[in-house]
Amino acid sequence: MSNYIKITDVELTDRPSGGAPRQAQKLARNGAAPGASASSEQQSTHEVRTKRWWSRMGKKGWLILALGMVVIIISCTALALLWNGAVIAVSGKEPTELWKAVVFNDWAPTVITICSAAIRTSMMLQVGLITAAISALMLESSRVSLADAAVVSIERAASTGPFAIFFPAARQGNNLPGLYHLLFVIAALGIMVTSTFFSTILLSDFRTLSISGPATNITVSVAFRNDGTELRGSGVSLFKSSPATYWRYGEWDDGGALSGPDIVDTGNVYRALLPSMNATARTTLEYYNGPVIIANSRTFCSAPDFETLEVYNTDSDDLFEVKVDASIPIGKHLEGDTYKDAVFQMRFNCRLARIGGHYEDKSRKPIYDNHLWPLTFCPGRTWDGDGFKGLSEPVKGTEYMFHGILVVNSSQTIYEQSVDVDNLSPVHEKGGVWTSIKDNSSFPLFNASLCFTNVAEPAVYNATMRGQPILQEPEFNWNSIKWNTSSIRRQLGIPRHAARSSTALFTERGIMQLISFTLSSEKKLWWTVSAHGVLMESLSATLETRGWNMLNGAYLGETWSTRSPEHEQEQWTPHSAHVTLFQDILQTTGDLSRAVQAMVARLHQMAYYESENGYNLEYPVTTVSSRSTYIPLRWTGFGIVQGVIALHLVLLLTAMMLFLTRTQASSLGNAWQTVAQVVSPHTKEIVDKADRLMDGEVRERTVSTGADVFSVGIRHSADTSRVEIRPAAGRARRLLGRDRVCRIVTIGAST
Repeated sequence: MSNYIKITDVELTDRPSGGAPRQAQKLARNGAAPGASASSEQQSTHEVRTKRWWSRMGKKGWLILALGMVVIIISCTALALLWNGAVIAVSGKEPTELWKAVVFNDWAPTVITICSAAIRTSMMLQVGLITAAISALMLESSRVSLADAAVVSIERAASTGPFAIFFPAARQGNNLPGLYHLLFVIAALGIMVTSTFFSTILLSDFRTLSISGPATNITVSVAFRNDGTELRGSGVSLFKSSPATYWRYGEWDDGGALSGPDIVDTGNVYRALLPSMNATARTTLEYYNGPVIIANSRTFCSAPDFETLEVYNTDSDDLFEVKVDASIPIGKHLEGDTYKDAVFQMRFNCRLARIGGHYEDKSRKPIYDNHLWPLTFCPGRTWDGDGFKGLSEPVKGTEYMFHGILVVNSSQTIYEQSVDVDNLSPVHEKGGVWTSIKDNSSFPLFNASLCFTNVAEPAVYNATMRGQPILQEPEFNWNSIKWNTSSIRRQLGIPRHAARSSTALFTERGIMQLISFTLSSEKKLWWTVSAHGVLMESLSATLETRGWNMLNGAYLGETWSTRSPEHEQEQWTPHSAHVTLFQDILQTTGDLSRAVQAMVARLHQMAYYESENGYNLEYPVTTVSSRSTYIPLRWTGFGIVQGVIALHLVLLLTAMMLFLTRTQASSLGNAWQTVAQVVSPHTKEIVDKADRLMDGEVRERTVSTGADVFSVGIRHSADTSRVEIRPAAGRARRLLGRDRVCRIVTIGAST
């Protein structure tokens, strides 16, 4: 029986032929006694162990360990920055430029793929180290079966992966160290399989979301240059056409409205018209800095006094018309005594609308919405008299230019009763912003309110606007009963909210918030000859036609008018989009000033955008728009990946620590060593006969001879001075006796 000794020399080196230790020979050559000083011996041992500690892991092992850790840390940091940048962007803050470059160039999935591949590659190489370390531990601590000794030994150098030693580890899991090794192998297998799906797991956190894009410098055309270029259109067409869309705009409301029991005032409402933008650009816009056209659409209405009032039949004898000189004592609403006597006065000729119509063909039924009020929208003339000098724009510092509009709400009594208009002595009665007119018998004839809307020429302002992107601009929808204007009224801020300057309210309305704006140095805009001129034409064109009939007769193709249908003159009924919006605002809020402002401002927008393709007054501006991006919106997949990586690192460091502290005869990555240690007197028979055998055949023979019952491992032999495969001799003697131990390696020998 061979003698076995415990391995103490971790550095596996050849010995001289005399068998004397290398250190003793060195001392002898130097003339030193065998009992040299302890300090010299300890120093030499320390140097040898330092060398062993490095060499047992091998340069390749240390490189995989160190470089793999660096790659994993860098990749995880990149992923963490990508996820954290998404959190910052979603919260509305500004992420880093690098993050924006990655996301807005659609590189995020590529980053995920690269980082996942880098992490997976590093982990696979390190799992190979774990496999090699566990193989060494299996051979030197818990032992393996004889048939598994070769694959386990070779795995210390090959490091192909944990699956190669899974079954050997499972077969030696009946003891506590073996169970630990089996758990290591199972964990390594789980990590290896899971890492394959890192990209998929990480991408499961991604969603498509619109976020603020990078700042972009563009050139926009805001108006015509002052070079005679112009595009003229028909003002009448604005009334008779529906807006192409309900354009998004910027707004600032100073809140300085006049107040009183007989007046309603919008105050100074500055609206910026977004230039040179399609619908997508307007809906995704979040920031605008540069020149832009801004108009003040201030409008106020009050109960008028009538200096003269005349009611008479029109030429067709089926409609009534009123001729009035209406005035508003505006001075009482102004501060100070300078303008206390100021009066706004204007003359109007208005036909009175009627519900119903006169058709000779009795089969034709008039189509109308009986919820609408019989209103007439009667524009007057532009007022630029001295009376308005008490009101000046706070931003431009110039005077307003107000256009008078008389809104008349007819009573059907005037058509249903026999009213003697020739001998009429009308009675005036004020209530709120309306003046009620009754006949001699106190029958109501009509109510009237006098409004003034600012039509002063807009100007170019250097403005800054902010807002949140919207899905789409509001639409004019049919809801099976009537037109639905709720989204349009919401955009206009109707009903008016007390906190009208709050950012949340602008977000709810879907418009931009004017943060600041200063008057540009541009002296004159030729665009006013087109857009502003068309607006003025649309308001003044009805002077001779006695106003616009605000009854909606166009639902099913009918056209209503203040004139009778048998007349061949043009029908003066606005498009149903204007009529319905005007009526809805007035009926839901009772605020006539907001209804008039909404209509005139919308006409202004129509005139502006009708000509925008020809604008040649260009300015550079800076914009930020939302971009549809593919970014991580949750941390679930990221957390799973980081958890697997953390488990991997714990497993790696634990395996390396156990390898360095609990093995002595194994060096990782050394192929010849792993082969040489398998060859021993106890495996010679197997080595000689296994050159043409499969592993399964070798296992069958070891089982048939009973050799596979015993565990083998790496041990140092004093007889051969080699580290080689040896059976666990003590255990064999206890179970079967000395002779059995000597025969376990004789495959096919007679017992």
